[in-house]
Amino acid sequence: MVAFDLDTPKGKSHFFDYINRCRPYVLILGPPCTGIKGFKELNKMLYLESYWRSRLRSERIGTTAGQAATMKLDAGRHFVVEQPYGSELYTLPVWVRLYHRVSWCRIQQCASGLVGIRTGRPIRKYSEFW
Repeated sequence: MVAFDLDTPKGKSHFFDYINRCRPYVLILGPPCTGIKGFKELNKMLYLESYWRSRLRSERIGTTAGQAATMKLDAGRHFVVEQPYGSELYTLPVWVRLYHRVSWCRIQQCASGLVGIRTGRPIRKYSEFW
């Protein structure tokens, strides 16, 4: 989804035009998780207006990503999407419909060699891939 602003009608249109025209074999998706995981609960308590702005943006882009993933599967092609484990992305209706059509895995980020910048120690944070 690089080079497409999926939060604008024009960017979304260009993104789907690209998928239909170029027909990539694998689509790699990484929609923002800011409003649907992480510090969202703290932000909801402390900065309610900002929380909702971020939440709605994450839902819009996540839904667009889910629509693109559905297009790939329907065309007999593939997609990969990464989110922090427990992300609410997968509770959006478009992703719920995909659940029984895909395989998924959960890994600790340290398994891919990710370490903290300051500590140099492995990061034991789970990511989920579909």
